[in-house]
Amino acid sequence: MGLYLTVLTTALSLILLFPPQAPAGQTGCLACHKVHYAERGGCPACHRGNDRTGRKRVAHDGLIPGRFAWFTIKGSQPVARGKRLLDLYACRRCHTAAGHGNRLAMNLDNLSQTRRPAEIALAIEKPAQCMPDFHLAESEIIDLVNAIQTGEKAREAKSMEMPFVVHFANERKLNENIFEERCGGCHRMLSEEYGVLGRGETGPNLSGLLTSFYPETFREWERWSVKKLQKWLENPRALRQNARMPPISIKSDEFGRLADILRATP
Repeated sequence: MGLYLTVLTTALSLILLFPPQAPAGQTGCLACHKVHYAERGGCPACHRGNDRTGRKRVAHDGLIPGRFAWFTIKGSQPVARGKRLLDLYACRRCHTAAGHGNRLAMNLDNLSQTRRPAEIALAIEKPAQCMPDFHLAESEIIDLVNAIQTGEKAREAKSMEMPFVVHFANERKLNENIFEERCGGCHRMLSEEYGVLGRGETGPNLSGLLTSFYPETFREWERWSVKKLQKWLENPRALRQNARMPPISIKSDEFGRLADILRATP
């Protein structure tokens, strides 16, 4: 009996150390899946996972599904479409992507280290606090996730990046804030000093307004600036006939504090 147990234990140990392999000339993946993009040199090059085992659970650990693996193919159309979406929806007004953008929220180039593609897709579909809901179609979300994952290469060039700072709300400080007092009823934004500000949903999200990453919406194809913002507050309808926003009377010192809050550091 003792000899039997010794032999059984030894056999199990060998199985764990040397898991079953696929037939000669095939990887473990190809035992179940057809070959595609053979020039990539193996399934993990695109999908990660483990191709040296015949055990499905082990092989699929950390696996990237095909719809989210286009970022590994140079010149792929999903990545190209996703990059256009990054610009169209001005994701860089809050995030850094492919090494460029404001540092108001999570650096998207670091996401793949801690989040699987499906988790990134869910975060876009169901936005976090203060993140605009872009109402993207599933295909658009998949393209955007692929584009985000291409930014991982740019992250390596910024190894000296400062740590990301998380702000916790201080109710008293927020109530004394000029943005909360004059803008927060209609607008929301992420700020460097206070974190999330505002509670309004009727006006646009103003995160990164005075930066080069905010959409060119002052007038047609014009970026916002401190002078343009001041002019807008004086009389929005003089600049845009159908503007819903009324004129805002604001003192010069108050405007200075508001402009400081609206600025962001790239």
